[in-house]
Amino acid sequence: MPTWQPNWNDVEFDFAAAESAIVECRLAREVLQRRDAVLSGPLAQAREQWRGAKRIEFDENEEALRRDVAQLIEELRQAEQSLYADIARAHNEQVIRVRARAQWHEELREEQELERRRQEIAAEARATEARAASGATTKAA
Repeated sequence: MPTWQPNWNDVEFDFAAAESAIVECRLAREVLQRRDAVLSGPLAQAREQWRGAKRIEFDENEEALRRDVAQLIEELRQAEQSLYADIARAHNEQVIRVRARAQWHEELREEQELERRRQEIAAEARATEARAASGATTKAA
């Protein structure tokens, strides 16, 4: 038996949930990105007609909202990338474990074959010794 043990447990990772989360992040990001396209016309029209203190407050709030949306879009993009990386790491770890198990089984087969061959050689040696002893007994008689 090999002197080492592979990790016999499969990687515990919910690939489907990670892929679903990626889709949800992408969809949310796309909705936020489309927001600017949908609102750009009405916002431009409102800005042309709006004057005074409320307009300044509106512009400041809109700019803060744009920054927040841009930050959220970036966070969603980063979450997607992180999930893709997690999937890749989990997949690679599973491949490593499966290969290690195969290597362990191969080493076990090699050791068993070596032991079988040793037993055959020992049996052949005993048979040769027995024949030699039988031949010596016959000559002595």
